Amino acid sequence: MKAVVVTKTDNPRTEAVVNSVQDALKKINIEPIPYEEIAECDFVIAVGGDGTILHVAKNAALYGKAVLGINSGRIGYMAGLEADELELLSNLKTGDFRLEKRMLLDINVKTDENESSHLALNEVVVSRGGAARIIDINLSVNGEAPIEYGADGIIVSTPTGSTAYSLSAGGPVMAPDIEGMILTPICPHSLDSRSVIFSADTQLKIDGECRSGGDVYCSVDGEMPINVTNGSITVKKSNTVVNLIRIKNDPFYKIFKDKIK
Repeated sequence: MKAVVVTKTDNPRTEAVVNSVQDALKKINIEPIPYEEIAECDFVIAVGGDGTILHVAKNAALYGKAVLGINSGRIGYMAGLEADELELLSNLKTGDFRLEKRMLLDINVKTDENESSHLALNEVVVSRGGAARIIDINLSVNGEAPIEYGADGIIVSTPTGSTAYSLSAGGPVMAPDIEGMILTPICPHSLDSRSVIFSADTQLKIDGECRSGGDVYCSVDGEMPINVTNGSITVKKSNTVVNLIRIKNDPFYKIFKDKIK
């Protein structure tokens, strides 16, 4: 068996965990291989915090590879193991684990200049730039007449992303085995603007204009923002899924309760 062991961070603690993971794999006759050989591996191991696991999981999904996250960061909602639980890696050899499917979003961003496609495992955020101005957001659901929001921005998240930015903005927590999209306004200028949960087969189209001028930006999973001042964003469920390896049998709500502390 072969496993890609990868991290995005370069701090000493994470590097030490990566070395320990590689040593543990070798002891059970699983060969660690470089990321460039991901097409040849049996699974991918991502070492770091949620940001690292999220980034690696999306890339691994494109190759149809399952991912085990090992937390060396702070919270680690997406991690399957903590850094002090490496003895459980032997379950990878015996097959004593399960796969947990996580929904992804297809994001299409269209502006006057270009068009681009992205995958989101957590969320897509449409928000203002540095100026403290309200955005007038038009949201179209399945091609129907747009719904208007006045807010600092809007978040469309997956169930995985329900414990991230959406939660901080007042959105609900959604179990990861439910398929759907959560729309959460950011600091809405109306008391009746609340989070809405849409079914997974919904298609959303978002465009926004910043009052009194200014730019509107779109960011997917916290990545580099895209200027969408004269553009639109289309969001729908992706046919690609992330498979997370779960060695322990802790239920989601126990993990959430433990981590939120």
